[in-house]
Amino acid sequence: MQIFDAAKFFGYSPKNEKFDRFLSDHYIVERPVFNETPIERITQKNEGISLIFETSSFFKETYGLDAYAKEGDMIFSKIQVYSENRDTRFSRYAGALPFGLTLESTLKETVAILGEPSNSHRSGPLNHAYSWDNIQGYRVGVCFLPEGKSVSFFSLSLKEL
Repeated sequence: MQIFDAAKFFGYSPKNEKFDRFLSDHYIVERPVFNETPIERITQKNEGISLIFETSSFFKETYGLDAYAKEGDMIFSKIQVYSENRDTRFSRYAGALPFGLTLESTLKETVAILGEPSNSHRSGPLNHAYSWDNIQGYRVGVCFLPEGKSVSFFSLSLKEL
């Protein structure tokens, strides 16, 4: 699964026929169900991918957009991909990262490509996460291994309000 192929479905419920087919074509049979929390995940550890879904009201509040779904549906809002360096039992994502980044990109290389990050914070005891609020209409998150030597995980979502 390529990141931008999945990103075409941001704002859609998996109940949408085309999105459902996309997920099925990638051997994903699980579908998120609202379980009293505003966020659900479909995790494909062998593929190094996690798809994040939010309630339609949370999606509208966060992105200022109406979802292509009915009220109460879970809406696809973010994709995360992982390197094998992350201690979560995820396999390495085999696809390409957008914007010229790779899982081997350093913090310095990423800043050279994307510019200065909008936010940064610790992620666990050693890793550090950075985000860029508007890269070609997307919010980009990159968590680096210690000292910014390579990527632990990459995330893409629509830009927030």
